[in-house]
Amino acid sequence: MYGAGLSHGSKELVERHLLSMYFMLPLIGVCVGFMYHNWCVIPDTLSPSACPHRLRPRYPARSFPGDTFCYFSGMAFAVVGIQGHFSKTLLLFFIPQIFNFLLSCPQLFGLVPCPRHRLPR
Repeated sequence: MYGAGLSHGSKELVERHLLSMYFMLPLIGVCVGFMYHNWCVIPDTLSPSACPHRLRPRYPARSFPGDTFCYFSGMAFAVVGIQGHFSKTLLLFFIPQIFNFLLSCPQLFGLVPCPRHRLPR
């Protein structure tokens, strides 16, 4: 098990990756569930491609992830990054969040008028 394709990998490295896999499997399961309920396979008879079906979003969606899924997915990435010592990879995943925060700073600190949906009065 510890030589799982890693010719020069140490036991610690394999254990870190296994820990990451243990935390990511529930996230993958939840994502597959959302894909199953929100995407459908529609046959495409006009296209002579090798794959005769295309995935298209189902409208209206059957399930909506909301805040709970956002917290769960963020927690999963944070735990894997911290426990597995993957700090550089974790930073790559959170660059869009950092960019969003920097872009929102003028609104958050009152320098630019904030739309009603951002902050309650």
